[in-house]
Amino acid sequence: MSTLDAVLSRIDQDFEQSVERLFALLRIASISTDPAYKEQCRAAAEFVAADLRTIGFTSEVRPTEGHPVVVAKANGAAGPRVLFYGHYDVQPVDPLNLWKTPPFEPRIETLPDGRRIIVARGACDDKGQAMTFIEACRAYHKVTGKLPLPITTMIEGEEECGSKSLFGFVKNNADEFKLDLALVCDTAMWDQNTPAVTTSLRGLVYEDVKVTCADRDLHSGVFGGAAQNPLRLLSKILGAMWDDDGRVTIP
Repeated sequence: MSTLDAVLSRIDQDFEQSVERLFALLRIASISTDPAYKEQCRAAAEFVAADLRTIGFTSEVRPTEGHPVVVAKANGAAGPRVLFYGHYDVQPVDPLNLWKTPPFEPRIETLPDGRRIIVARGACDDKGQAMTFIEACRAYHKVTGKLPLPITTMIEGEEECGSKSLFGFVKNNADEFKLDLALVCDTAMWDQNTPAVTTSLRGLVYEDVKVTCADRDLHSGVFGGAAQNPLRLLSKILGAMWDDDGRVTIP
């Protein structure tokens, strides 16, 4: 039996315990957008950090200007140094009347086609994905006594509200996170039955643009069309950012 076969077999053997650990995390109402859930967000971070310690990671719950970040490290075997990214926070649960059962009481539901799914807030964004990675590490550690690669985790608590504190946190700890590759465990599947590996993600650029034309109010009947209108200029700028084939035109 290869190492991978042994690890996959171990995952099957420990499946029920893995689900229980996931359910424990799903029960924590870590809604990052609502200050009323600040302590629950902290509790979720502490849960993840403690769980990582059980499989050989040294882990810390690091403060930020907002919700904390879980940073954990394990040496593992020789190879590329991996940065694993995930988040423990979840979206709000409104409207509650659309939930068949309470959103933070996870359950397994069987669909008409026989598939079994986990229903709870955060089950598929992003606690489920993050715990899948952690459980894979757990199985590998149990089988081999070590991890397959040197791994650093950065599991944050503000992804659902724009990761406002993460930018400063990464900048202040840039040297620590200069690793060989980043694994983002917050993507999607090709379809309901086909897993997918996403090889790249688009970045974001935020700009605040002010367009000023006339230095006084102008009568639209007299000057309309002749004088430049800021709205018309701005729409022209926005429209020129892509060509007719959808390619970005900005260098």
